[in-house]
Amino acid sequence: MSTKFTHEIMIDAPLEKVWGVMKDVRAWPTWTPTVKKVQALGDPELKAGARFKVKQPGLPAGIYTVTKLSSNRFVWEAIGPGMKTIADHRVQRDKGRSLVRLEFEYQGTVGKVLAAAFAKMTGRFLELEAEGLKKHCEALG
Repeated sequence: MSTKFTHEIMIDAPLEKVWGVMKDVRAWPTWTPTVKKVQALGDPELKAGARFKVKQPGLPAGIYTVTKLSSNRFVWEAIGPGMKTIADHRVQRDKGRSLVRLEFEYQGTVGKVLAAAFAKMTGRFLELEAEGLKKHCEALG
């Protein structure tokens, strides 16, 4: 049982710049209204196995563990009773610009219920995160 939400956006900035902003997860509160605080639980470097406490508006804080990391993508997951959430962040080069794809997936019995209850908010958070990333990266010049 899984429900996935996806949002894509084209950013007028090179991949290296967008990826640099995206992978600095502790700075997210400076450019997206969907994240109030990101706290490293241990080593602050974004790497496989790293854990972060993420506080979002209107939601309890979640503990996310990085499960995949490459030169242009990272995935982190949070596990709770009867559910798992998976957030996938990737950027690819597109003729000097960057195509960003954000995905958020709810898994499990409880996850299915939460996906239905929070569908509108989840979609809106992905959209706001993408728009904030675009605005921030393009303003960097």
